[in-house]
Amino acid sequence: WSPTTGLSSSTVAQPTATPTATTTYTLTVTDAQARTATDSAIVTVQAPALVAAAGPDRTITAGSSTTLTGSASGGTPPYSYRWSPTTGLSNPSVASPTAAPTVTTTYTLTVTDAAARTASDAALVTIQQLPPALSASVQSLSFGASGTSLTFEVWNSGGQTLTYALSDNAAWLTLSPISGSSTGEHDTITATVVRTGLANNTYNGAITVTPTTGAVLSIAVA
Repeated sequence: WSPTTGLSSSTVAQPTATPTATTTYTLTVTDAQARTATDSAIVTVQAPALVAAAGPDRTITAGSSTTLTGSASGGTPPYSYRWSPTTGLSNPSVASPTAAPTVTTTYTLTVTDAAARTASDAALVTIQQLPPALSASVQSLSFGASGTSLTFEVWNSGGQTLTYALSDNAAWLTLSPISGSSTGEHDTITATVVRTGLANNTYNGAITVTPTTGAVLSIAVA
């Protein structure tokens, strides 16, 4: 038999053939009178099935990122990679891109081998929303001897939507608006002192911002 590559024996009628690539083996038979005859057999080696692996599902908090761990096996290397959708990915054409989606997203990895065969797998990146959290731009307001109007900001520094209400404990103080909601945007609140009828003195009050969930904020007023 020739070639001898992958054969258990090249001089027996029925050798075991274990080639690593498709091979045409030619058998040459010689009889007692030195006459010869030949024939051939093709042993086709099929590549193992192409398998794509997108890696485990991930859970991240809003605003953070994670690394997708894609890989491929089987088929005929080298492999090319393509992730979709591309939104939030550092590079959709590498096996392990960084993913920073803003919403829960299923990323599908498609692998193509050198023989143009394809395989796909998917990984889910779940966004874990932060709880709402109330924040304010000041801890106190000081109107001094003549000030009548000051502003400050209130916003949701956490996730989701936060609804809040404002109140005060002083008859000489008014607030506008007295309620609102925020998904992260800053809301401007105007505090106004009504000085009519107030004697010259030191007046103290407090503004309370009460969210539907979470800690209450208190802003001192003087």
